[in-house]
Amino acid sequence: MGRHAGNPALACGTPVVAFRRGSVPEVMDDGVSGFVVDDVDGAVRAVGRLGELSRRRCREVFEQRFNAARMARDYLAVYRRLARRVAALTPAAWTTGASPAARPNGTATARPAGRVREVLEPHE
Repeated sequence: MGRHAGNPALACGTPVVAFRRGSVPEVMDDGVSGFVVDDVDGAVRAVGRLGELSRRRCREVFEQRFNAARMARDYLAVYRRLARRVAALTPAAWTTGASPAARPNGTATARPAGRVREVLEPHE
């Protein structure tokens, strides 16, 4: 399975055989919507087992995980977490240098830098 090639397959009710890389373990339900494998031999064995899986169940998994309402809720949750993290920062975390009129509370600028940048763009 390529980077996101499994999603269209699941949308059509087609089980997927994919290597355990990237988002595959998070996206695939091993043994339900397909098989997650570690090597070519595992992929060959998995292809032989595809008949065990329900095409209807593959489609149901896709609908549960990738429908627009679910994805919108998940994105909103991420945005809310980021907003809480930014709101918790002290004014010292923002750079200075802008005119007081440009500062949201008169003590810090609206330009992210330093600690704010770390919160908005975490390195994992």
